[in-house]
Amino acid sequence: METHEDDRLDEGQIIRPVEMLNRMACCCTAQRMMVSQVAVLTAVARFPGISFGTMVRLTGMSEPNVGRILNYLVDVGDITFVRRRPNGTEEFRCVKRLYYVTPQGARTIRRMMRHLAWTDATMFGFVELGGECGSGVTGDATG
Repeated sequence: METHEDDRLDEGQIIRPVEMLNRMACCCTAQRMMVSQVAVLTAVARFPGISFGTMVRLTGMSEPNVGRILNYLVDVGDITFVRRRPNGTEEFRCVKRLYYVTPQGARTIRRMMRHLAWTDATMFGFVELGGECGSGVTGDATG
């Protein structure tokens, strides 16, 4: 869903907080995303390589809710993760997952930004799904 010309923001234009909330609610509805999904997706975009615990603290959501949303976003292809063992030990059973935005996730964010009438280009760090695990690649989120 595209924004109307009247909804576009001029550079430096200030909008009221209620208008911003309205735009965000309409955007989430149009993109068929819950606000909690947007919170998790944008947390991963802001902090490539973010861990689960950091994401729980950053978003303020419960662990089960963040876990459910992460699994959903991985399933739909908006984010991916790499597994990393703690440094120095093979005995440690816990494997840390580090989350990254995929090119598709970057496009999802770009669609939302266009709906909110943002006009600036944005770059995201993402990991190619078929690429080397742990190698962060910076790519353009156009498309």
